[in-house]
Amino acid sequence: MERCIKACRNCVKEMGQNHPCSLCCSDCYKICEYTLMTDIHNNYLDIQLLDLCINACNFCITECKKHMEHHQVCAECVIACSKCILDCNQFKLNIMDNMDGK
Repeated sequence: MERCIKACRNCVKEMGQNHPCSLCCSDCYKICEYTLMTDIHNNYLDIQLLDLCINACNFCITECKKHMEHHQVCAECVIACSKCILDCNQFKLNIMDNMDGK
């Protein structure tokens, strides 16, 4: 998630405050940051928060793909968000495994 946060922040800086991918990157890094720092003790809410992070990353990927041929920061953002989605899905599987084991 840290890589996604960093890539999205860089995209916001490089592309400017009002650029469409900058706006989605701003939301994405804030959601991922919150997800990373939150220590929720309710497995259901953890899964919901990870789903929100995945949705934000998917939206960010969709927007940044439009600009990645001309802007390296957008290409980096697509890669980082894709990895973040994989990580979030793995976290979700771990949570669900732990829920089944209880």
